[in-house]
Amino acid sequence: MRVHFTSSLAALAFVSTLSVGSLSLAAPLHSSLFNQKYEGDVVNSSNPNAIVLGPSPSQAATFIDDHVVQGDSPFATAPSTDGNIMSYRAAPGGPRFRSSNWAATHSTGWTIETRLRIDDDFAEASGGAMQLVAGDGVQGDVLRIGQSKVATKTGTVVVSTADNTSDFHTFRVAVSHGVSGHEGDSIRVWRDDVLLATYPSGDFGTNLMFFGSAGGSVGGPSVHVDYYRWDNTGAYEPGVIPEPTSLTLLSLPGFAALLRRR
Repeated sequence: MRVHFTSSLAALAFVSTLSVGSLSLAAPLHSSLFNQKYEGDVVNSSNPNAIVLGPSPSQAATFIDDHVVQGDSPFATAPSTDGNIMSYRAAPGGPRFRSSNWAATHSTGWTIETRLRIDDDFAEASGGAMQLVAGDGVQGDVLRIGQSKVATKTGTVVVSTADNTSDFHTFRVAVSHGVSGHEGDSIRVWRDDVLLATYPSGDFGTNLMFFGSAGGSVGGPSVHVDYYRWDNTGAYEPGVIPEPTSLTLLSLPGFAALLRRR
């Protein structure tokens, strides 16, 4: 694991905004500082019709598997965790994990980041192994991730054919709001902090966010999720890990969680 630290607390506490054309782009921010986090360490199966992911004292995000309500098929392998990584397998048309506290706002923009690995234990559907679906009622998109691909624009445009099975990889989506209405909205996608694509946002009339299968063209292999985090205060570029003294002021358990990440 290679760890980078910022040079000062000021770099952590201050988030500037850059104007590029008609876009408003927030300065870099590490996902450990996002305001909603699922850290892969909790699976609550007390509800017979839903599997709840989180929350725990170290995280704020809650995901609910509502495949019964949505009409999805059950899990091929039910979600489980070793206290660090959450694993599941969904066949095509299988369950989705829907956020119960997603609150994205078009006027501010938003960012999602997940770190995961996809097995090659089963063949994947044509759209990939899992998809990330998010929108704020005005703009949004569907990002599909497979064993050896990343696709944007509802999964129709392939922007990476790199292998996602041999190790964990980090995927980030940042949605920026234009200065006038829907014009100028932009979506950017990164894999391991490398920008893969920047493109205009499509219309997305529903305010929701989920990940998983939830479609006949997505699913198949096992998926291992290290974390799933988002922030609804801006469209952030990938940032470096804050220095230990800064994290101590914020949260000692938060820093411990960072150190265990690969």
